[in-house]
Amino acid sequence: MENRDWMSKDRRLVEYDEGVEKFINFALAHSTNHTSIKCPCLRCGNLLCQTPQVIREHLFFNGIDLSYRVWYWHGEKGPSGGFSNVSQQRYDKCKYNDVADTIDMVNAAQVNCMNDPQVFGRLLEDAEKPLYPGCMKYTKLSALVKLYNLKARYGWSDKGFSELLQLLGDMLPLNNEMSLSMYEAKKTFNALGMEYQKIHACPNDCILYRNQYKDAIACPTCGKSRWKINSEGGKIKKGVPAKVLWKFMMLSLLISGPRQPGKNIDVYLSPLVDDLKTLWEKGVETYDAHLREVFTLKAILLWTINDFPAYGNLAGCIVKGYYACPICGQGTYSKRLKHGRKNSYMGHRRFLPRNHPYRRQKKAFNGEQDFRIPPKIL
Repeated sequence: MENRDWMSKDRRLVEYDEGVEKFINFALAHSTNHTSIKCPCLRCGNLLCQTPQVIREHLFFNGIDLSYRVWYWHGEKGPSGGFSNVSQQRYDKCKYNDVADTIDMVNAAQVNCMNDPQVFGRLLEDAEKPLYPGCMKYTKLSALVKLYNLKARYGWSDKGFSELLQLLGDMLPLNNEMSLSMYEAKKTFNALGMEYQKIHACPNDCILYRNQYKDAIACPTCGKSRWKINSEGGKIKKGVPAKVLWKFMMLSLLISGPRQPGKNIDVYLSPLVDDLKTLWEKGVETYDAHLREVFTLKAILLWTINDFPAYGNLAGCIVKGYYACPICGQGTYSKRLKHGRKNSYMGHRRFLPRNHPYRRQKKAFNGEQDFRIPPKIL
């Protein structure tokens, strides 16, 4: 095996350029397909086939996988004669349209499977296994993920999704790998880190039944029962929560309407606050798909961008009524319109320079001069 030191050299050097040309010539000489071969760049990872010209560009832009010292996938025999025929055949079958995305998803899930390598092994196998013998487009995992995306998008029930899986499994050819129930699908998604947590909430948005309230049966603030009450007999239906927060969100969403939590949104933001504290103080184990390694990710919330009503909900400021200006506070100058039945906020001339001519004008404004100084910013 010739010297491969060029792989770790600066991509701007002549040695790297010559090494790329040697690799492409070697791969074409040992390939039956001279128009498309596996690309060993960091992005493709020998999973996707590209033309020689595209591979040349990828190796300069993305860099080559430094661990790929023996070119197994391009016809070179290693010390042990290369991979077994079974491995080679299984890998050659993985020419699916979305195989790279599926493999990246499984690699990202490796963090969740550190304590159980067998689970990760099964995930990787599902990501490479054809949906049925001869299928070139979908793997077992990619098909399940696409179907679950449809379930989430259109709000299918778990029972309906299970029946759909059973029907598809019956329609597909024999020996297919389709999951037959939502229970089986959930086991796969939990390994991918897609599990969710149900948190019971007070119907009046007083508290979440978590931490010190996790075993409470009624709200300590308003006294409302944690459980639903049967509308016919008035009996408490234990085990059926009156209100639920589904903790499976990257962002906490504020839904407008008559039943929006309003200023009580702070109650529902508490799980997000705990997650942000964990991200800043401890960090979380995260998989870097580019470097192919696990690192500790830390993050901090710098600011939020929201409209004026949400500003009042998040920051607790008064944004309506007679003192609706968060800057002026009690110094807000407002006047109730008799016929319009709305508040009109005047007094803008306070912010002008002291000798500005507008301060002395009456007719153009409210019939009064205004020589007040601007209020102190809260």
